[in-house]
Amino acid sequence: LLNNHLNKRWVIYVFPAIQILWVNFHGFFFLGIILVLLMLISEFLKRRAKLPWNWNRVARLDDIEFKRLKMVLFLIILASFANPATIKGFFYPFGILIQLCGKSRIFFSHIQELRRPISGMSLFRIDDMIYYKFFIFLSLFSFILNRKNINLNNIFIWLFFLIISLIAVRNTVFFSLVAYLVIIQNLSHLLPEEIIPIAFKRKNFKYVTSSVQTYIYIILRKNCQRPYGKRLF
Repeated sequence: LLNNHLNKRWVIYVFPAIQILWVNFHGFFFLGIILVLLMLISEFLKRRAKLPWNWNRVARLDDIEFKRLKMVLFLIILASFANPATIKGFFYPFGILIQLCGKSRIFFSHIQELRRPISGMSLFRIDDMIYYKFFIFLSLFSFILNRKNINLNNIFIWLFFLIISLIAVRNTVFFSLVAYLVIIQNLSHLLPEEIIPIAFKRKNFKYVTSSVQTYIYIILRKNCQRPYGKRLF
């Protein structure tokens, strides 16, 4: 919705409705606010800062869309108070984060899903969180390939979810989704001639590789669902 439908007026009503459902289902509802906020920051920088290559122009919103985005942020913050505990419900996830960074931090070393996915000893081990490391490398490499036409919003979202995924294993599932979308968007800006040999430029081959890429992702995601094992992702 953020990437493709801000030019439509109905999104102003859809976002608060989604946020009301989210805040009454799960404590991670604040991610909705963060996603919109990160996009707002990236749009502000595209307008005010001198960015390298074509970053100022890639996926830049027009004035109406930018105004709608600011309105969406205001409305979803208000919508986050639409829960049985109102103000306490809104601040609930932030209180949990403070606890995890304080005395409750001891649980990180005893609960499997709260452990760090990568440590100094496991950084270069291929038998530990290999799929997670693979997605970090592949998504980072896609930014390098598409360095001239990067969407600044993608960088912010990618960095944010990478950071929270490095905090606890349970958060790696969020990064896997973001990494996949970032890879697709980065590669969509590249011409086949820039990344593949001339022998593979036929149209049929493009369709085949697209299908294979999706199939590989499905296999990786399927193998990453095992709890508590070395292949958890």
